[in-house]
Amino acid sequence: MDGEEPEEEGEEGEEEVIEMDESELIAMLEAEEPGLHVCRRLFLEEGGAAGGACRALAEAHLAHLWEHGYVVIDGAFGVAEAVALREDAMGLSGEGRLCLASELEHHAGDAEAGRFTDFGARSDRIAFVTAGDGPPGVAAGVARLREIQEDLAGAIRLARMGAEYQLAHFRPGGTRYERHRDALPDDGTEDEQRRVTAILYTSEGWDEGHGGALRLWIPRGAPGYEGGGEAGGAGGAGAGAGGGACACHGALGPGVARGVDAEGMATVEVAPVAGRVVLFLSGAVDHEVCPSFADRVALTAWMQ
Repeated sequence: MDGEEPEEEGEEGEEEVIEMDESELIAMLEAEEPGLHVCRRLFLEEGGAAGGACRALAEAHLAHLWEHGYVVIDGAFGVAEAVALREDAMGLSGEGRLCLASELEHHAGDAEAGRFTDFGARSDRIAFVTAGDGPPGVAAGVARLREIQEDLAGAIRLARMGAEYQLAHFRPGGTRYERHRDALPDDGTEDEQRRVTAILYTSEGWDEGHGGALRLWIPRGAPGYEGGGEAGGAGGAGAGAGGGACACHGALGPGVARGVDAEGMATVEVAPVAGRVVLFLSGAVDHEVCPSFADRVALTAWMQ
């Protein structure tokens, strides 16, 4: 038409932007390559071998983390120390110093952490803590997780030695945290992504009626994916150099059980017993906290 400029040959139209939520993005990335395979490239050696002596972890723990994407370690923290941490956290919660995630807009120094987070997916009360700060029991828990991080740094490329530490108190009455993933799959090219999640538990005298188990979905590419094999693998026992009867639950131990979800996908449920630490690759493992019917306290470290 008169007055209109002809479109230049080869002119490209605007790029279409497709909006998607976290689960859709993860599904798309998993279809391209299993997140576990991506995250395995974080390890310095095939199979998860450490480059030096470890204080808190055994070689079997690192090997299990590499192969399965997670590992359960008993005795990583003393039961008495775990109970002290729990008492400190319960005190903070009673003083109103832990709040619902929906009331916590963001936490300083971590602007990207809540980018995809659905704060309505969890009903626990939380507070971020820093190393060297807080009551003695909490400080001791943070110190132990830092020792574990130092061991991990000998086997996994970590962008920094700092971490995000979070206290969580699940009150009785069915409080929970719905299925989610802590990060997108990362092979070390994204400095801001969480790479390893470490959770320290504090429930002394836990029984099944208390609920609050951590449910892990076996990641695609790991033994037992889709419920078709040994979900735990062949872990074996080993004591870290720091002492304690750390057990790698490949052959499942007390309070650790295999399961299958409604879609036939293999899961592992881990009881939050005092002194137990669970490690998993943040960008590979979906997980949830099952409804809690007793007070449940955990200290989490997200390592980048």
